[in-house]
Amino acid sequence: MAVVRSSGTTPSERYLAKRCERSFLSLWTYPNVYRDQGRCGKGDGKEVCDQLVVCGDDIILFSDKQIEFPGPANSPVAWDRWFKRAVVASARQLKGAARWLNDPDRLFLDSRCLTPLPIALPHAGVRRVHRVAVALGAGQACRTYFGGGSGSLRIVPDIEGTAHIGAGSPALRPFAVGDIDRSQGFVHVFDDVTLDLILAELDTVTDFVRYLTRREEFIRSGHLLSSAGDEELLGYYLSKTNSEGEHCFKSPSGADAWEPNEVLTLVEGIWEHTQRRPEFVEKKRADEVSYLWDKLIESFAGHLLAGTAVTSEADPGGRRYEQILRHMARESRLDRRSLA
Repeated sequence: MAVVRSSGTTPSERYLAKRCERSFLSLWTYPNVYRDQGRCGKGDGKEVCDQLVVCGDDIILFSDKQIEFPGPANSPVAWDRWFKRAVVASARQLKGAARWLNDPDRLFLDSRCLTPLPIALPHAGVRRVHRVAVALGAGQACRTYFGGGSGSLRIVPDIEGTAHIGAGSPALRPFAVGDIDRSQGFVHVFDDVTLDLILAELDTVTDFVRYLTRREEFIRSGHLLSSAGDEELLGYYLSKTNSEGEHCFKSPSGADAWEPNEVLTLVEGIWEHTQRRPEFVEKKRADEVSYLWDKLIESFAGHLLAGTAVTSEADPGGRRYEQILRHMARESRLDRRSLA
């Protein structure tokens, strides 16, 4: 039986759905997931998140908010209003979505709650949940405020919770994001500039999840003072490798482990420099063959979603079929290059 998924209800949600499907592939990407709470026997369910990505033990929850910046770039009130509507509201939605993962039988692909989520979720004991708030609409105001730049939000880890806004927000630090709520799961905030960039550069679920995990650890480690934007953080990450050959946020000294009081500030230009490095250019060229692996997975996944896959009597729903494809999808971009 064919699986009918939403394509997103707003332009930004539709773009996010296409971008995620391109990076994480169609079988594990589900836009606009709903819960049956609130139906009372009729009407629509309630949206859980704007995008759900499931692959193995990893679950990525996306909340997408397209909010026009409500005033002059130098207005603290405008910043507060935008941050509350774009970031705080997303964090709240993601917190609720994480709770609903414990009740997967009440998750559906449509607002009428007629099509159940077709993929099994990892149980609570092993699942790793990654929360991503997509906060759009402040890019131009950010560029105006700083007199140029890419328009991406600054990263300042020591700004926590309510210190982002209102009386607790330092006048010289609008358009900056730190730790939304240390008492909850970490919330990654990506914006107009960085969402597309990160999904394009880390376009397998393994590479993306590895970045989210190490990004969270680095931001909460105390070693990052600030970054001019997430693109600079990504540039630093891609320019460093650990002893196992994996990208990481290692110390500038070259050591895998940081000294206790060692700190780092990332300024504008790191991403531009990374893009020009010969090894980065060569990596892009060498990766071209790896997309044959993506096409192979999508060819089989397309049949499973369309209900045209040939499955066995012992596995009529295609669960084992999905497990095989999932194993293929968890290969990193580097490993796909060799496999292809």
